[in-house]
Amino acid sequence: LIPVLQRLASARDVYQKGLRWAIRAEYTMMANAIDDIASGKHSSFSPKVWKQQMARLGYFFQPNRTKGTVLKYYRGFFQEPSRPYREFAKNRKARQKVVVTLTSRDWGVLDMLRPNAIGRMILRIGISSLDGVQSMHYERDFALKATQILLALRAYYNAKHRLPLRLRELCPAYFPKIPLDCWDNRTPLSYSFKERKIFSKAAGYLQKRGQREESKLFEIWIRFGEGKKKS
Repeated sequence: LIPVLQRLASARDVYQKGLRWAIRAEYTMMANAIDDIASGKHSSFSPKVWKQQMARLGYFFQPNRTKGTVLKYYRGFFQEPSRPYREFAKNRKARQKVVVTLTSRDWGVLDMLRPNAIGRMILRIGISSLDGVQSMHYERDFALKATQILLALRAYYNAKHRLPLRLRELCPAYFPKIPLDCWDNRTPLSYSFKERKIFSKAAGYLQKRGQREESKLFEIWIRFGEGKKKS
């Protein structure tokens, strides 16, 4: 089981890099689309004629301003993977408000006369909420770390025929230190010998908010060894 634990540790780094790459690619795609429209590559006019039209349309389409909005939006998500779940959950409403503002379909005639109306239409079509992707990141982060602990517990049980009372008994034979909880990125994941489960503080937070199904994604049950199983 020890080699498996080592491979899981490296897999987490690969997943982090993959998530960041995906968010960066999403931003690059939007920025390139704005540049192409501004240059006339996606216009019925020739590029030269389109640039002349753009000079007249400067009030209604401002490419740099539009790209700045896209950059600010995606930069916030790009920083999220390294932030604790506690901050992610706290900022959820603020992020959703930004998405609703950028993608609002409830436009009137006066909105079309506001500055950068064309740019805002592009944002409305192209911007999408990444909250689901970010939530999945934290769920997978917990699942991977909890699986590491579960395998270490199994190896410990095979060697000593009992489960440890505390996770620190697994160190340093199986871990240099216990994996950190994504809730705050500072304290180790929680373990209950009595209930036979590994869990994150995020589970308790979600339960308090009435999100019981989501809370189950942040706890994993131990199906072997002694201890009182929760009914």
